[in-house]
Amino acid sequence: MTAFDKEMWQDFVVEARENLEELEPNLLLLEQTPDNSSLLNDCFRNLHSIKGAAGYMGLERIGSLSHAMESLFHMIRTKQAELTPEVMDLVFKGVDRLRTLVEEVAGTQEEGSSVSDLMDALNALLQGPGAAAGVEENVPAGDEDRNPPGKPVIEDPELFSIYSEEMKTLYGELQALLQDEEIAASVVTRILGDMKRVTHYVGMEDLLGGLELLAKGVESGGDSSTLRAESLQQLLFDLRDLLEGVIGFSARDARDATPVAMKEEDRELYEIFLGFAREISGPLAHVPADFQREWLVQCQQAIEKLKGSAYYMDYDDVVNLLNEWEERLTEALSSEGKGEGFDPGPLREMWSRLQAMLPGLESPPVAGSQGKDGVPGDVAAGLDS
Repeated sequence: MTAFDKEMWQDFVVEARENLEELEPNLLLLEQTPDNSSLLNDCFRNLHSIKGAAGYMGLERIGSLSHAMESLFHMIRTKQAELTPEVMDLVFKGVDRLRTLVEEVAGTQEEGSSVSDLMDALNALLQGPGAAAGVEENVPAGDEDRNPPGKPVIEDPELFSIYSEEMKTLYGELQALLQDEEIAASVVTRILGDMKRVTHYVGMEDLLGGLELLAKGVESGGDSSTLRAESLQQLLFDLRDLLEGVIGFSARDARDATPVAMKEEDRELYEIFLGFAREISGPLAHVPADFQREWLVQCQQAIEKLKGSAYYMDYDDVVNLLNEWEERLTEALSSEGKGEGFDPGPLREMWSRLQAMLPGLESPPVAGSQGKDGVPGDVAAGLDS
């Protein structure tokens, strides 16, 4: 086995473990709120990621089991099946078996445990009432011809769609950095690293090679901790050309930070919306350096209120950003207690993107005494209560 092969196996195990660790707390929450569409979508994405990576690595049992569970979640979120206690029990058994298989792969690069018992139960659900309506893009698990081992899983239309959306999001994060006076090279490197990671798993080696060249160009800046706006703009041009040539990506597809458009007669309504945004955005604007559960909950509440107003105003781009923000907050909350480091960078980038979308939105002043890590005093007081 070459060093590259060994690295691929290690990457697969790390990513699979991370997806399973995200799955478990979300499943526990789903037991309490089975109609939570956000949690259902998160579970679906985790399983889809495991399935895609397993298909690329030729791991048939992990691929088949995660495929069947993914198809089940698709039926649940499209109201073709219900998340009953019996179904939830089967899902937990499936997660346990996936974890066992992943650990077997970690040790021997081979799958040892059988999945036939769980596959029988899952297929019975998938072929039950409502299955005729079908999950067309999710053929019941066990259809090995759909993604033969070794073939790039990017041929899976649904995986391609998820991959494209992820790349658009990451491209948008890079664009949002142009709003900053000083651009941290480490943030740019992290985003490019995320692009390389997801590209590696879908097997697009040509695109991966291009991304690695762009990343090396950023790293060649030596000891400089910041990047000039001109350099980042050139990187975005190069990245856009690269993505257009490989996956048909266009810069207009990116989730960039374009200011909301409005007619002159809507100006007064916009000012009212902007005033409301200023009033409730304190937690969003002032991100602490470390994990603060109460602060994250306050952010979720602010996002929910702001999203309702944005829906009313038909600010679709703002709503999309707030949905993405909400997912980031959920991820941060689900990482509690796992010893994972809290990364405030992406949440601060979200605030910068919102400011770019809403001209005139400034960071709320620090009210009262200075709180923890730059959080306003009134917000910090809530964290301490």
